[in-house]
Amino acid sequence: MAHSLNTRQIHLWRIAIYFFFALPGFSTATWISRTPTIRDALGASTNEMGWIIFGLATGSIIGLLGASHFIARFGGRFVMVSGLAIGSIGLIVVGLGGSWLAQGVMVFFGLAIFGFGNGICDVAMNVEGTEVEHAAKKSLLTGFSRRL
Repeated sequence: MAHSLNTRQIHLWRIAIYFFFALPGFSTATWISRTPTIRDALGASTNEMGWIIFGLATGSIIGLLGASHFIARFGGRFVMVSGLAIGSIGLIVVGLGGSWLAQGVMVFFGLAIFGFGNGICDVAMNVEGTEVEHAAKKSLLTGFSRRL
């Protein structure tokens, strides 16, 4: 990205990155707040829930490891938007598997999809945050990660 942006463009880019830092946190909070309800709907034991939640970790690690390849090929902005869309699809699968269909395997795969989307989005938003820092010529990443 060329750094010949004016102050207004840098400011708008910075606001967009703040937005992208907040969305994965909100989506994760959505899942976490529904965990007991999903556990009850599935009739899952603590051990079974551990395995189901392992899907989130698996998807996240795969996303984190593969993100650099996607960013190199498609760019950070595209990967951020795609990651949020993939994460949203994962949450829909979790919702269907945890309520209407009551399928633990479906919740596992939904969490894996959700984790993958969040993983690639996390790396891409940090790459974009670094680009904003370079364009603004000041440190901004610590402010991006503050909780709202």
